[in-house]
Amino acid sequence: MKANIKVGQVASVPINSLEAYPTNPRRGDIDAIALSLKAHGQYRPIVVQYGTNYILAGNHTYKAAKKLGWKKIKITYIEVDEQTAKKIVLADNRLTDLAGYNEPLLKSLLQALPELDGTGFTASEVEILDRLTSGEEKSSIASKPLPNDPEVKISA
Repeated sequence: MKANIKVGQVASVPINSLEAYPTNPRRGDIDAIALSLKAHGQYRPIVVQYGTNYILAGNHTYKAAKKLGWKKIKITYIEVDEQTAKKIVLADNRLTDLAGYNEPLLKSLLQALPELDGTGFTASEVEILDRLTSGEEKSSIASKPLPNDPEVKISA
């Protein structure tokens, strides 16, 4: 399998030829990811360490795809040493934690959809977001106006 796939090239490989990174500290919502895969397919490849076949980024996508019974999955091989592999696993997980949302823009995008299937958001979360951005709960949040590009950090 590896002989025909160049490092950096996107390829579709047998899912059983890969292994989840053995010490990945992140725990993901496999069911939510499976719903997204079912609704949208795999729109980005997972990242695999060449030589070990360990998944460095996309461990939960891999697990969700296996749960759905997929036989193949899209990957990109990268050639890195073990220390760099560990750093990539940690960076992939942590950088997601550090991301934030522009709440009014998020609300607008979510409310424009006919349904939320595969987005990872629920109707009750959209209702909470609506209350937060409409001012109904301003007194409990803050009395000053929102900045031009408000962000909220959501993490575990």
